Amino acid sequence: MDHYIKTKQARDAEKMLEATRASTTRIGLVTGAPGTGKTELSKHLATLPGVLRVCCFAGMARPDLMGLIADALGLERQGAYGTVLMGCRLEIARRVETTTPDERPVLIFDEANHLTWKLLETLRIFSDEDGAALVLIGTDILTQTLHDARTMTYLAQLRRRIGAKQVRMTNFTGPQGLTASTGYQLKPEFGEVPKAIAQRWQKITGGNWGLAAELADACRRVMAAAELATLTDAVLDAAQHDMAGMSGEEAA
Repeated sequence: MDHYIKTKQARDAEKMLEATRASTTRIGLVTGAPGTGKTELSKHLATLPGVLRVCCFAGMARPDLMGLIADALGLERQGAYGTVLMGCRLEIARRVETTTPDERPVLIFDEANHLTWKLLETLRIFSDEDGAALVLIGTDILTQTLHDARTMTYLAQLRRRIGAKQVRMTNFTGPQGLTASTGYQLKPEFGEVPKAIAQRWQKITGGNWGLAAELADACRRVMAAAELATLTDAVLDAAQHDMAGMSGEEAA
């Protein structure tokens, strides 16, 4: 899926981001299971005025995090950790002072479930002292970190600043799941499809955005190879087989 589909959850996330930007407690939170569209959401939000995206990774240390923030701000990674940190802080403060309130800098941290409590607490200074807004995006591991009994005291201020500024990304399930999958996943890719095809699509993907993107890519490959213009059961069969084969190759 090469273009972003603005779902209700995405619209809620946009509203939350703007509320976070305008708040005096400028930290927001997006959580969800793998494949619910968090990374695509983060990339979409990064197209909004003043929004910068940082993608975290497993095992990162403070210099790694500060280097990525410097990259997002267009700064060079020069000097020791403290020097890079101060450079980032000064640049953020400069942007806060020279932009309008509706373009206040917002730093989005995708894959924030990779951040330790110490890294999360380090980030708070950019909001509390320098005036930036922060949006943390991650899996339930992030939620567990925020509420871990061993570090709850250390992260109490961070949790208070998040407050109700939270959005939960979920699969398209329940009574409205088929309608949502058809409208957000199928129609933009393949146009109108028979209800039976939509029902099978929903059964295969479970309303999971990431799995739907993989299935759509596989279907397009099958259709291109066979010079087909319509999504059919046979295409879905071949696409599932193709996906299973790719998974087997990865496992090997």
